[in-house]
Formats: sequence, structure tokens, C-alpha cells
Amino acid sequence: MINYVIIGGGWRAEFYLRIAKAIPEKFNVSAICVRNPERRQYIAEKFNVKVFSSIEESFREHFDFIVNCINKENISDLSVTLADMGYYVLSETPVMKKFEQGHCYEKIQVAEQFHLKGTYRALKKIIDAGVIGTVNHIRLSVAHNYHAMSLFRFLLEDYEKPNLIGTYLLNDAMVRTHGRIGEFEEKTEELTHQQIKIYQFKNATVIYDYNVEQYFSPIRKDSILIRGTRGEIENTQVRYLNADDKSVCSNIKTETAGLLDGFYYDKITFNDKILFEFPFKEARLSEEEIAIAQCLTDMSKYIKTGKELYAYKRAYEDYIYFG
Repeated sequence: MINYVIIGGGWRAEFYLRIAKAIPEKFNVSAICVRNPERRQYIAEKFNVKVFSSIEESFREHFDFIVNCINKENISDLSVTLADMGYYVLSETPVMKKFEQGHCYEKIQVAEQFHLKGTYRALKKIIDAGVIGTVNHIRLSVAHNYHAMSLFRFLLEDYEKPNLIGTYLLNDAMVRTHGRIGEFEEKTEELTHQQIKIYQFKNATVIYDYNVEQYFSPIRKDSILIRGTRGEIENTQVRYLNADDKSVCSNIKTETAGLLDGFYYDKITFNDKILFEFPFKEARLSEEEIAIAQCLTDMSKYIKTGKELYAYKRAYEDYIYFG
């Protein structure tokens, strides 16, 4: 059983609450600290957990580590403070406070979940197998700033600071239909922005291309393009030269399962080979929630073994390198 205290009662905190509710035999929210009285009542009723108004009250419960989900302006300061007090902390993003000597950063790991998603684990397997040769170009339109930088570094295995070549902000008028609260009753056209950034890593040029509306909008979908010397991956399609130098086109398939027992993600395959098997198949979770559940599992392992999930310094670099 993995026991954790949550600080913060916003939208992101609900992911950690849903995971514990979906897999109660593995995850347990010992307590959650929420300052807003209305949110306290809402969370207590919806998730049946202990809700307190102060951190001190929350810390009286038994827990293995703290999940820090407060606002991004203060999240890094609180994580460092808690670590210096001797607590293990799984911090939500972003990490904005500079790495300085004299603090217990080794107590902090960061819930950077994108590279843990099955989709990107599968892409990395194809890259590592040499299917498309040496990667020299990536265009990502799947996540905003430091998350995208994290994925660039993960896919390229290049953790040095890239050179920023150019930044562009383009107008993108669109009808907004969804947000964090779900579908809007009234759908209105608004001016949004598509941000494009071009970076040069050691062996590859990468393009960040994103409109934050993509997280929720059904009319601005994610896309990814990875090009190498022997082929390319475009979303779920892989075009490449085989061992006989003949051009081949295959698809990456995300397979689901579950009949009367309910729907769940099963595995990701390519050319009849399993690239990724989804954990927590007993739960009915989204791919995002599955990756966050993996963060919780890996945090527990980190406390026991010292094997890092995502170090504070690495997350800070993601934030700084994005620029």
C-alpha cells in the first residue's frame, strides 16, 4: 500500500484522488490539505477522504510521502521547505526555483508524467530499435513548454541545453468548446495563439508547435512527427526502409480490452510486437492517469531503493531550457 498526503485541492489534485479511488488496494490518500472551505466539502463528499485546512493537521496521519499540488508560483518553494523538514515530496510541475546548495533536493522527485505515457514509451522503443535510423528532426504538438522540453530530451536522450533558434507567436482564432470543467454550454469564437519554437540539439532540430487549447479541444488535436535517416513516424504511422532497403508503411496500434468487466487500455503494438503493456489494468483510468499512477509507484520505489523517478534538477532544466 502506497500512502500519501496531498497538499492543494485544485484540478490536478483530483488526479491523485481518482487514482486512489480506482485502485484502493494499492493507493491510499492519507489526508488532503485544502484551504478553500467549499473545495474541502466537495472533496470530502466525492472522494471520502480526510480533508484538513492546515498542513499540520494533515501530517498527523500516516503517510510515505507528500504530493505537492499547489499553485505554480509557490510550488517549488513549498517542496524545498518540506524536503528541508525531512519529508519526501512528489512535486507537481513546474519546478521554477533554482537549484541551490544547502537544501535537501534529494528528498524531492517531480511528477513529470509525459515520458511515462505508453504512447511515448512506444515511440522510444521504435527509435531505439533503429527502425527509422538516426533521428534528426522532431516536431511536437502534444504538450506545453516544459513538458514538451522533457519529451524532446527523453526521445533524443540528449540532456544538454539546446540552442534556441527562433520563437514565433501566431494568431489562431477558434471556437472554444471545452476546458477543465468540461464542455462549455456556450461555444464562442476567441483569439488564441499557436506558439512555435525551434531548437537545435546536438544531432537534431526540434520544433515546438502548440496551442494550449489542444489539451481540451476536439478541433485542435495533438500531432507528432519524428524523422530519421531511414524513415519517419507521423502520429501512429511509421514509414521506413526495411533490411532490404524496401519502403514499408506500418501502424502503431493501441489496443484496448474489456467486455462486460469494463473498458481498459491493454497494450501498444507495432509489427506484431508488443512495445508497451499498460499497468493497472484492473482500473478504468485514462492514459494520463495511468502515467501519474506510475509516478506514485516509482516515488515509493525511490524512497526504498534510491532509484530516481525525475530529479528536481532535471525538471528545473526543462523549465529553463524551454526559455
